[in-house]
Amino acid sequence: MTDNPNVVDTIEASQSSSALACDWFDYWRERDFGVLSSAFNVPTPFVTLRLEVHIPTGMRGADANLDVLLTTADGWLFAIASTSTEPYATSTKKSFLKPQYFSHHRSRWTDVGLPGCQAVAEQIRSGHHRYTSLDVPQLLKHMLSLGRTGNRWTLCYLWYDVPGPAADAHRAEVTQFSTQIGGDAAHFTSLTYQELFARMEPLAGEAHAKYLEYLRDRYINAER
Repeated sequence: MTDNPNVVDTIEASQSSSALACDWFDYWRERDFGVLSSAFNVPTPFVTLRLEVHIPTGMRGADANLDVLLTTADGWLFAIASTSTEPYATSTKKSFLKPQYFSHHRSRWTDVGLPGCQAVAEQIRSGHHRYTSLDVPQLLKHMLSLGRTGNRWTLCYLWYDVPGPAADAHRAEVTQFSTQIGGDAAHFTSLTYQELFARMEPLAGEAHAKYLEYLRDRYINAER
């Protein structure tokens, strides 16, 4: 996975992408969201934060499960797809979309204004694009569900970086996906947990010193 066993221990201790997101964001549920709004460069302050939110994709039994959903007063949905160890394990699921997404000759992503995502979905279906690190089918599922809401929305892919070639390959696939979806990338952004911490630290300051110390010791200093 990586040449640094301390990093492996740290991210495996978080157990899952959802657990990592909960560990990071649950702290803010009863606090001012201004730090998060600024850290994610969202000009309108967040007013709600929810964890493990299910949003329909329009297909039975195929709801998208968003790790974090932040909303603004004017209805902007800022969804977070968190990942921890998943990019560093190969899986055929990262290049597979279930046939139901294409049933009845539907163009589900195009129907909600996401033609770039539709093109990538079709390419995965035909085997023309294969991803080994990035779970593109999951991202497409999230974007489909958000596109159906009718709200303004952004999907943030938030991932835990590690030193070594595995992370380099993953980063390249994130860039590749963003390029391939074309104009739909206006709805997509990506960030590492380490980058997010660097943004949050000066914004949070002494008022959240214990929280920052916890994140630093558990996740950030593990890189050293």
